[in-house]
Amino acid sequence: MPKPLELKPGTRFGRLSVVREVNPCTFGGKKARRFLCKCDCGVEREFLYWNISSGKSKSCGCSHIKHGESRRGAKTGFRAIHEAMLRRCRNPKDANYRNYGGRGIFVCREWWDYKAFRNDITRLIGPRLPGMTLDRIDVNKGYEPENVRWLTQKGQTRNTRRNHFVEFNGRKLCIKEWSEVLGIPVTALNYRIGAGWPVERMLTEPVNKKFRGL
Repeated sequence: MPKPLELKPGTRFGRLSVVREVNPCTFGGKKARRFLCKCDCGVEREFLYWNISSGKSKSCGCSHIKHGESRRGAKTGFRAIHEAMLRRCRNPKDANYRNYGGRGIFVCREWWDYKAFRNDITRLIGPRLPGMTLDRIDVNKGYEPENVRWLTQKGQTRNTRRNHFVEFNGRKLCIKEWSEVLGIPVTALNYRIGAGWPVERMLTEPVNKKFRGL
């Protein structure tokens, strides 16, 4: 029997990169070597030695696109949402990591698994409709069951740390939304915020037609 290969950290198998060897498991009545590997998408999983050495396992599963989840090779729908979510929260090499994983935004452990993620999302907030994206209700918390919703891209753009939210009469809206509701120019509302106006005055006082900034 040939001697098993010694897999050094960094050894690659498809999209997988070996991190280290972990404790063996019992498989078929015999001890089987296992390795912790990191996928290019940022997900870390343990694999049996013979699965990765034989080429049977080449990724964490992210490369297996099911029918209805790809279009001309491009990942779409739930699959694309899941992978992007994991990358920006778990992969320091991702361009968006500093705004997510880098500041503590996480993906709950149960949702590392694609099937569990899809089943939970569909059960909790319904199927994804065209034009909707997965949004975190509180932008300072992670991706977990009580903090996600479907939102249009326009709505998600408004739900960012850069937007200034104002609460008045039981409603919490960003400045752009208050502008649309009240008919007060955004420039006027921003001026009033900068000038330290009380919220009630800021949102109820008519705009001075002579000085549009007021």
